[in-house]
Amino acid sequence: MNFFLACSPDTICTRTDSFKVDPVPQGCCVLLVTNGDGRGADEVSIYEISLNNEKVILSDRSRNARAQVRMRSANTLTVRLTGKPNSKIFVLIAYDPSKSK
Repeated sequence: MNFFLACSPDTICTRTDSFKVDPVPQGCCVLLVTNGDGRGADEVSIYEISLNNEKVILSDRSRNARAQVRMRSANTLTVRLTGKPNSKIFVLIAYDPSKSK
């Protein structure tokens, strides 16, 4: 889980986070996004999320989003976002055992 802050209301900024997963679960995972604080405050204007150079959530403004993703042993999460000062999104990648079949 990580959160990403917007840079400016007028400019799209890019934030990245690299992480490792060992071992990689079969059929893994689900990526969940919460825009803002979860109660309607501090939301970014727009965001886009890529994992390992593959876009998984495109130009979204919604408060919550989710996407099935495949993990590697070494991963890079890239978030492009725009918003007012203190606006943020939270990104969580979790194991989804129902997809491991």
